[in-house]
Amino acid sequence: MTTTEELQLKITALSLQAEKYENDQRALATELAQAKQDLKEVNKPTITQEHYNILCDNISHKISEFDFDDADNFDIDFCIDYDSRIAVESMSFQNTDEIQRLVEEAIEQTFKTID
Repeated sequence: MTTTEELQLKITALSLQAEKYENDQRALATELAQAKQDLKEVNKPTITQEHYNILCDNISHKISEFDFDDADNFDIDFCIDYDSRIAVESMSFQNTDEIQRLVEEAIEQTFKTID
């Protein structure tokens, strides 16, 4: 038979081992996430800062051409609030395809495409 003191020591040792295991597991998970992020980074195509600035300027210019004030670009749901006033319950932008087209145009205008 083991004594209470021996069991207490065993419990303490097992608790320390479990804590170490959890810490090791968290460290491995962090290291794995970092390795996955590093893999994404290493496979990214490179671009010079000059080309990046030109691209950003062209995209900004194209997006500024878009009419965000046009109500037809939004899906708006109205409600009556607690003061019996009409209020906007939700509003969502519905013309993402046009924004995408403008960005694609800016990229095409900035770079020559090769096969």
